[in-house]
Amino acid sequence: MVRKLIKFLRSMKNHLLAHLFPNWFYQHRRKNWQKQWSSPDYSPDWRITGIPKELQAAVESEWFLPHSSVLDIGCGSGEIAAWLAQNGFKVVGIDFAQSAIEKAKLKYQSISGLELRNVDICQEKSGLESSQFDVFIDRGCLHGISQVSWKDYARTVVSCSKSGARFLIFYGIDKNGNQNSEQIQKQRQKMLRDLEKAFSSFFEVVQVQETLIERSSPNGSVLGLAVWMIRK
Repeated sequence: MVRKLIKFLRSMKNHLLAHLFPNWFYQHRRKNWQKQWSSPDYSPDWRITGIPKELQAAVESEWFLPHSSVLDIGCGSGEIAAWLAQNGFKVVGIDFAQSAIEKAKLKYQSISGLELRNVDICQEKSGLESSQFDVFIDRGCLHGISQVSWKDYARTVVSCSKSGARFLIFYGIDKNGNQNSEQIQKQRQKMLRDLEKAFSSFFEVVQVQETLIERSSPNGSVLGLAVWMIRK
């Protein structure tokens, strides 16, 4: 009970800081991620051991058209980006932690069709503006970004997406695994409202499905949403 209370208070503190000092809070989080990834022993609890079934289905059904150009947002140590490249896609994996990209390069630099870059998708000059991607994948990056920065995230995605581009997002709605069904439903509704506010001018949501997002924390996988969108 005490542990849950501490988590709740920490979450409320972060939420308040993100709204009062959005730029400071965002850079603070970026430095923290960089520091964590710099540790040789660091392994995030959300690192995957298998490719999400929804992503596999998007490839197998050709919802992601074969040989498309793909942007993997928040690629971390590169597992999904590498898998997509091995399946014939031309992939750019990005992360705002340089140390994460360095680890990904050490592991996957020999894979053809894979490029890994240190990019902050919420920065106005991300360096992606000159690129045009057919496919976007985000497994857990957006849900780690304060909602006040979603407009910046969306701006970059829109600037480098082709008409008809496909976007698959995985978003945790019960990150600590302790919410009841009513709380989960409220989180689901809020997430979809926020997503529509940020993206509806340029993307259409075509499917929303509950899913389990793999996590190696004591609570195991967490409930989330898989959201499929198409660029208008």
